[in-house]
Amino acid sequence: MLPAILSRGDIWVVPPKLLHERFLATVRSECNIAREQKQSVFLLIFGHGAKGTYGIAIGGERESYHAPLLTVNLLKQAIGFGVDVGMLLTSCFSGGWVIQPQLNVTAMTAAGPKQKSESWSKGESSGRASGSIYASAVIQALFKMENPSATQFQDTSPSESLPQREISSSSFAEFARVIYRTLVDDVDSLGQCHDIGFSAQDDAWETEWRPRSGIPLNTFKERWEMLRSIPIDTADSRTNRTPYAGESRLLGDQTDIQLSEGLRGSIVIRGINRVTQMMAYHYLNSFPGNDHHGTNAEHGKIRDFLTGKGYPHEAETFHPILAYRLHSMELATDYKDYLSLTFPDCNSHDFDAWLGDICLDCRQQGLPGQVAQKRLKYYRDVQSCIGDSEIFDLALPGQGWTYSKPDDYLAAAMCNSNLLLTQVGEAVAKLQALKAVRMAKLMDKVERKKTLGTFISNTFKKCSTLGKRLRSRSPEKRNPKERAPPQSPL
Repeated sequence: MLPAILSRGDIWVVPPKLLHERFLATVRSECNIAREQKQSVFLLIFGHGAKGTYGIAIGGERESYHAPLLTVNLLKQAIGFGVDVGMLLTSCFSGGWVIQPQLNVTAMTAAGPKQKSESWSKGESSGRASGSIYASAVIQALFKMENPSATQFQDTSPSESLPQREISSSSFAEFARVIYRTLVDDVDSLGQCHDIGFSAQDDAWETEWRPRSGIPLNTFKERWEMLRSIPIDTADSRTNRTPYAGESRLLGDQTDIQLSEGLRGSIVIRGINRVTQMMAYHYLNSFPGNDHHGTNAEHGKIRDFLTGKGYPHEAETFHPILAYRLHSMELATDYKDYLSLTFPDCNSHDFDAWLGDICLDCRQQGLPGQVAQKRLKYYRDVQSCIGDSEIFDLALPGQGWTYSKPDDYLAAAMCNSNLLLTQVGEAVAKLQALKAVRMAKLMDKVERKKTLGTFISNTFKKCSTLGKRLRSRSPEKRNPKERAPPQSPL
């Protein structure tokens, strides 16, 4: 199928360093054409998302966290006005795009403004991560909307009680509902965790979904079925997240990490390599989050480095990333202790399993499911409060993607203590004050070091103008009268 697609000549392959610039130029050009011909434009944007700014990494010549970011304002300028635009985004924190009033488009996002998006786990059958979980739900929903008479929303989860299971209309609002129900009922047993988002251009939710979304479906199903099918890896119950997998409650690729030879006493590893390997060992055993989270893209390389399969020079790359993440977890534990919350330390808490249990409980029927839904909403409110407070710093250049576990962990600790939202706000205010005090002390220390450095520099300059040199007086160069008397060898 690929040769046939390429033969049409309308697929452009762009070098990574030019991709960001060329993408915006192409969007600008296509929107101008669509505006003249009164057609719609559909954008598929795949890339890592940045916390806080919601920017999406596009292209670049180095690691993805060094890539140029596609921001809301840049895309808005490229789109212009007077054209119908639909977008599908699978990046982490992509829900931030649907809450931007200045961006008037129809958007479908794989995660909330403060949530990470997820891909299918690496499977033995495919040997790699198998794409976006959200994209799988969208594709199945498209087939359902195209053929409403076919079997849909299969009742594979008897515990789920839904008041409406049939497709009631062809509106975009109904299409959004079908995507959500497909994600939760047919695709992912932890679908409640995704916090997917939607927006309708001009708030036209009741418009027919095909022109509203802009998704072209000519021969789509035929071409989709031409793709090679990869079976679900059901052998490993820890990573099988289909709604039919029973009570599999362990998320992700967490396995015990074995010490490499270098950490058992090999004399080959020295300096930063040995330190970085030790940091990697502690990090990978601290429940750092699932490998298929977008912000954890480096986990595979870190594992290879730890087990000796990587390259020695990678230590210089991984050291600042690991130092930042380990320190962030330590800080989260300090915050927990400062608030006197009874909860495990951050590096020994499996947050993904904690949240997964809540999402699985949301599938239950009746009161237990309702209680779990309220708890999930309460957690998200607490997490939002913590995220907006900026008590945890964003990653600096060279430190990889901003690490979200500290925020998530502290929110879980507060949820476990059943604090009221007003109490959560008061606790966060205390932590903001604590951070301000710490920063003031740090800045004072920096200023004192700067002052000392200036004093030493000025002293050397003054001595040089006087023709003097500063040097230590070794015992051999002292005045003979000052020398210590020789000691008897006896």
